[in-house]
Amino acid sequence: MKSAITFHFHLSEHIGGQYYSASIDEYKKALKHQIGDYVIINEMLSGAVITGDDTLFRDYRREIIERYFYHPGSDNKYHEA
Repeated sequence: MKSAITFHFHLSEHIGGQYYSASIDEYKKALKHQIGDYVIINEMLSGAVITGDDTLFRDYRREIIERYFYHPGSDNKYHEA
């Protein structure tokens, strides 16, 4: 079983409008305007479901982090390899 510590909430705490949480729309807004930092992107890519709605995490993965993975025949401008 996975557990969470304060550090795990660091990214959402700074992106979201409420403590320790951020919506998918807030992540999209931050990515559009300010995030190009390798450490922050790495934190997003290593996200995992600890508890809660698995559907929400799948949406987060599809809408936020999938852009950083290579997809043949797609726009791969965010993929860094």
